[in-house]
Amino acid sequence: MLWLERAYSRLGLPFWLGAVITSLAIPFALEELDSYLANLDLVPTVVNSVIILVLFFYLQWGARFACRKMERLQEYAGSLASEDVSKVLKSLYSGRAVLVTWLLVAVILLPTSFEGGVSLTAIAKAHVVPATYSYLIFAFFLWVYGYSMLSIYRMGKLPLNLKSFAEDKTLGLKPFGAASLRLTALYEVPLVLLTIPDVADNRLVVVAQDVSLMLLGLALFLLPLLSLRNKLVHVKTRELGWISPLYVRIVQKMKSENNPQIDEKLARDLGVIDKIQRDIHQIRTWPFDAGIIARLLSLTILPVTLTVLARLLIIITLHV
Repeated sequence: MLWLERAYSRLGLPFWLGAVITSLAIPFALEELDSYLANLDLVPTVVNSVIILVLFFYLQWGARFACRKMERLQEYAGSLASEDVSKVLKSLYSGRAVLVTWLLVAVILLPTSFEGGVSLTAIAKAHVVPATYSYLIFAFFLWVYGYSMLSIYRMGKLPLNLKSFAEDKTLGLKPFGAASLRLTALYEVPLVLLTIPDVADNRLVVVAQDVSLMLLGLALFLLPLLSLRNKLVHVKTRELGWISPLYVRIVQKMKSENNPQIDEKLARDLGVIDKIQRDIHQIRTWPFDAGIIARLLSLTILPVTLTVLARLLIIITLHV
């Protein structure tokens, strides 16, 4: 089990209840404490707690979903690989790795919270403690997501017994592309949801940052699949390497004859060779099809594009 799953299990809590407690009760208590120490209004804190509940619960559920998806993918890779793959996901469950990731995130982001000094009131106003806690939940998701994408890459580097091109145009590698899509969707969905209100508020700088992060997600979608692409290209080149000379040999034989005639056997051989060549050319060079790319683009680009168009329509129509 993942680190937080093990923690909930030791406390006798089902995952959903543990996720609710760590997504609602603890952040709400930390925010209330800061509001009391800094003498801040409590109403915005309640609103923020609802948003935090949804976001934190999503991050924990997403990490758990990614873990289960990767476990199934590891089993599938094991059915294709000629060596043991059981240790590919070993570090995925590491609590130490999550804590190291948490430390790195905190070192990068936390110093920006101390602009008002390091007094107790300044720390409360800057919400340093709730922010530090939020980095832990984010680091948990970030480690699972990042290591899962790395694991897909590592699985692709293994010696795999690929399926025949006559059976599957992706040689049995499509599940890796589909898994990469689902993991990327987990990353992209919260970014899209956060970008839409930024577009509506015309916060151009923030929108540019959000779009940059979404483009990073698209790059991460492709990165783990490079090793699989190499396998597909290699197989396609190898298969064309043995069938093409047969075709050339028949053509050269026909050209060498003064009165070339295509008898029934020759016509049958040409038909078979042509069919095999066309099947080989249909081998995909990426372990996914156009439908997967279309779904990924519709998930990331379409919602933001529609929001931009809706805002332009409102501005043009209402002159606001």
